[in-house]
Amino acid sequence: MQLTVLRIFAAILIAAAAGCAPQIVAPPGRKPVRWIVVEKKIGDLAPDGRSGDGQVDPRAAMLTMQPLYAEDVNWEVVVDPHDFFVEVVDISPNAQATPGETVTARVRVGKARSNESYLLTARASSHDVELIGASELVVRGNAVAMFRFTSLTAGRGGIAVGVERLDGGNR
Repeated sequence: MQLTVLRIFAAILIAAAAGCAPQIVAPPGRKPVRWIVVEKKIGDLAPDGRSGDGQVDPRAAMLTMQPLYAEDVNWEVVVDPHDFFVEVVDISPNAQATPGETVTARVRVGKARSNESYLLTARASSHDVELIGASELVVRGNAVAMFRFTSLTAGRGGIAVGVERLDGGNR
């Protein structure tokens, strides 16, 4: 008796879940090559959050299966194989700086091409570090750029410098 009740309950759950799931109909002539799981708002799937006999909060999220077609995954990436990076030339003072002392970091673009321009961007590593002067500098080739900063408190602190190649060679 108890096993029969469990089977009926399981059948009702499966039927209820199937009734709540939106039907995905593929356009004729298109066959998905892959499926992905995507989180969507109920309101995007069912107008006013209505599904079956009840209503669900339209802002609620649910996981859905979304088809991917050949044209979605057949694309070509063109990447410049030239690798460049930020190279530290020197940092002064050489010893640990005291709070409020100005630190100068001289950097350049490693493996830079002489005919290209690069944007160097410095960011403080914490809220206690302040940049002094420009936080962005444009350099040509492997020219040296200088960033200055200070830390307001004792302990570790510094800057992170990123590099981006500029289109067109100059700015």
